[in-house]
Amino acid sequence: MGQGLLDEILSIALKTEFHYKERKYERIKNNKCSTLITYADNSISNGNVYKQLGFALIKETKWNYWYLSSEKHDKLLHRSNFMRHKLNTKLTEKEEMYKRGYRRYYDAGNKVYEMNITRN
Repeated sequence: MGQGLLDEILSIALKTEFHYKERKYERIKNNKCSTLITYADNSISNGNVYKQLGFALIKETKWNYWYLSSEKHDKLLHRSNFMRHKLNTKLTEKEEMYKRGYRRYYDAGNKVYEMNITRN
């Protein structure tokens, strides 16, 4: 794969994380990595952009859950932030978060894609 196509792939794959884009791009470019792995959220994507770019589907993950913020329910917060030992409670994680006004959001899992790359 030529550097031009790699630049295009990285641009598409990283565009949603704009403030990290340059740092991640430089890390990938300078580490001479041989494999790119990316994820397509089944809740919002069918993964076609990765197929069109030449990525191979290697597996699908099961569903996962997040928490919706307690105020307006407008922010998704990763569940790892609310593990029981971090909450300092005798209640289960789910019970404690419900008590605090948070609600669970279940996604549809992810498709995991991989591309082997070679440097020119």
